[in-house]
Amino acid sequence: MNARRTHAMPGCVVLAVPLLLALLSQPQAARSDGEKDSDKPLRCSIVRLLANPDQYDGRKVRTFGYLVLESENKALYLSEADAAAGIHANAVWLEGALPEALGSKYVMIEGYFDSKSVQSDLYAGSIRGVSRYAIMTAHTDYDIE
Repeated sequence: MNARRTHAMPGCVVLAVPLLLALLSQPQAARSDGEKDSDKPLRCSIVRLLANPDQYDGRKVRTFGYLVLESENKALYLSEADAAAGIHANAVWLEGALPEALGSKYVMIEGYFDSKSVQSDLYAGSIRGVSRYAIMTAHTDYDIE
């Protein structure tokens, strides 16, 4: 009896693993309610925006950080310590007007991220078209519309 064994080609596995990793590393914005993906913000930490600005360029994001509202420094920082030390590399510039009551607090901000803005020389990018904001509290669910 001539039994022939078939083996899966190792080359397929070698090609499939990087493809799978690339797909899993992309930000997800799937919608089940019929709205466009771009309408729903991607909830991401400011750390992800700082580390991978090009990955979020042009995307609507919801992020959290320490807000500074000064005439020459209107930015969302990773932490209050970074804001106090003026570490702009750990911040994103905010375009547009925001209520002064939000300043010097940890906040949630929703808007469109721009990794190539004019302010990108100092900051990791900017958030424009802010559509939603809130002062962060311990028990707030920011996914509720």
